[in-house]
Amino acid sequence: MSEWINIKDSLPMLHLEVIVGNKYDVGTDYLISNGNSNGDEEIEWLKHGHDGWICTHWQKLPKKPTDD
Repeated sequence: MSEWINIKDSLPMLHLEVIVGNKYDVGTDYLISNGNSNGDEEIEWLKHGHDGWICTHWQKLPKKPTDD
């Protein structure tokens, strides 16, 4: 299993679903790029970007199980 990565150190690639968390909760999410009214690019979490939930760490999803 991967180790938690602080978002201050690194962010995942855009549109790559990852596990996200903070000291209160854990879930899955991915980053998207949105232009704002100034024409600048803004990077935000799709699911948690507007609900006040703050992601502090992330890690890659584990590999999916196989039917072996």
